[in-house]
Amino acid sequence: MTQVNFRIDSDVKREADELFANLGLSLSAAITIFLRQAISHRGLPFAVCENRQPVPHVPRFPPAASGGRRAALQALAGSWVDKRSADEIVKDIERHRTKGRKVEL
Repeated sequence: MTQVNFRIDSDVKREADELFANLGLSLSAAITIFLRQAISHRGLPFAVCENRQPVPHVPRFPPAASGGRRAALQALAGSWVDKRSADEIVKDIERHRTKGRKVEL
């Protein structure tokens, strides 16, 4: 394991910390996912372009999502687009976490 230090705008870090915490990830885990995807793609894991291009249709749930936690994390870090709202995603995560049981939050 190695440590990497870099400078980033404090607002960007705060927003990223909040986003990834809501996803159940640390900033370190999110950066690791990004780096692994970059290695896997042999480049940036997303398009970098001057003109905004339309996103091609991608299935709502990637096939790997049903293959367990590791496959789901790989799918989440992949290049698919989920068109659900944040509230729908959180409800789906809670439903999955509780296996459909009602839980007081």
